Amino acid sequence: MDEESRIITEEVARSVPHLPVIVTTLPLEPQHPFALMNPAIKRVCGLLPLRPMGMHEVELLIRSHLHASHVSDDVIHLLRDRAGGNPRFTMEIAQSLLDASVIEKDSEGRLFVPRSSVPQQAALPQSLLADLQSRLDALDPAQQLLLKLASVVSHADGLIDFPLLAYLFSRALFAPFLCADV
Repeated sequence: MDEESRIITEEVARSVPHLPVIVTTLPLEPQHPFALMNPAIKRVCGLLPLRPMGMHEVELLIRSHLHASHVSDDVIHLLRDRAGGNPRFTMEIAQSLLDASVIEKDSEGRLFVPRSSVPQQAALPQSLLADLQSRLDALDPAQQLLLKLASVVSHADGLIDFPLLAYLFSRALFAPFLCADV
């Protein structure tokens, strides 16, 4: 868990107190962000320590996540090295590398690193916030608009007024085509 993830976790736990928050983490060091978390927030978070995944576990996870029939040793080593055995980052990095064509899947579902590919650090999410930002940036403008509107019409308890959201979204989406007096 990086510092940004700790802040987001604290904010979620504080904003939606009835929401169970489970934090998965590799073994903690004394200065780990979770260890530094507000004690009142830490009490409502469940901590699930994980050991780093091994090569076989990385392969099984990626085969399942990317619907692959086979994962080459190069891909497994690349993902294990980059993600440090963290399951969440393994999946995110695998998807990012596949989207960037750093790894490829052939017609039979086999994942491999093409000979011409050189994995780039810039293609990888460096934190939860960076991962969320890259996902938001990849959305088309209508999807981004829907998320912005949802953030405005959500109630303090975290619930969304869906009829209002649908109305505002349809108005915003079709505004260029509506008469000025509508």
